[in-house]
Amino acid sequence: ISGSSWIQFNTTYFNITAANPIDINLSFLHENPSMATSGQKVLDFVANSTAPSVGFSIGGFSPGTTYIVKRNNTEIDAPVANGAGYIYFINTIWTHKHFEIYVTTSVSPPTITLNFAGNLSDSGGPYWRPPGESTQLTGVWSNGYYTNNSWQHEDWIYLNATVVDADGLSNVWLNWYNQTSDTWTNWTYAFANTVGNYWGYNTSGNIPVSSGNNYSFNIFANDTTGSTVDYAWEKLDPSLFNTRRYVQLDCTPVNISYKPYYFYDTSYSALDHADVLKHDQGTNGTLYNAGFLHSILPGSTVEERHDFSFLGFHFNNDSCPESFTLENIYHHVWMSTDD
Repeated sequence: ISGSSWIQFNTTYFNITAANPIDINLSFLHENPSMATSGQKVLDFVANSTAPSVGFSIGGFSPGTTYIVKRNNTEIDAPVANGAGYIYFINTIWTHKHFEIYVTTSVSPPTITLNFAGNLSDSGGPYWRPPGESTQLTGVWSNGYYTNNSWQHEDWIYLNATVVDADGLSNVWLNWYNQTSDTWTNWTYAFANTVGNYWGYNTSGNIPVSSGNNYSFNIFANDTTGSTVDYAWEKLDPSLFNTRRYVQLDCTPVNISYKPYYFYDTSYSALDHADVLKHDQGTNGTLYNAGFLHSILPGSTVEERHDFSFLGFHFNNDSCPESFTLENIYHHVWMSTDD
């Protein structure tokens, strides 16, 4: 080929601009380059010329897609196909050269959204979907999400996540963490793709647990290009930093009827957030109107909460209450005059 010449192979067009003759030996051509996916080779040829500079304009590619051009296994250009599906690159180093063209490998890892972690048949749980406070838990996910640091009588947890990746997922793993023994079990428990982008896993009968241990987890996903993401089960703490969520499983239920609970204050900097306290309780606009109820006597420490219009004391015992119907809460007040 010499001058400016056009050659067509199937739907792929070559326009070679060279001052001197050039020989091209085509060894591989994708049957439909515009349909090639991330990381796939679309073209492989050897060219030989004595020209100082040769321009290659090659058509039949997917408009807007970036392609990697390699010469003797070294990347020399990354052209983007124009609206007509053509890429253009120049080679100035000769003589015998081996060229390969690939669809660029995705640099975007999978995305993971944890929809639910708990018992779909249960009630209660955080108001917002952890870890942030931007998406409300609604619909099928609105009840049963395990409260942070709660003691559950179930010996299992059901997880559901939305995992999305443009290049296709290879694996979605549940990496299980026993915080009490500081032990991870990784690459053992695989999520199942239930429908669409939804992936689920139920630990029942699959992961042994023991009462008194704190459990948490990560979700790890990788795609067909090798991109990965590692999602940690977290929540916002009272200072609006992310902190790991835990839950205890297989706990023995206890009766909490007619048990006295005492007022305690607590510290936080997040003024108006629904789920930032230990057991996903909320604050209400000031630093001094939210507290806890504990079954342990506070002793001589002064526990003070005050406000003009609102006080909130959250049940905060680490316990696994039996199922019961709440009928009455009795409030006993001891007071003295402080002169």
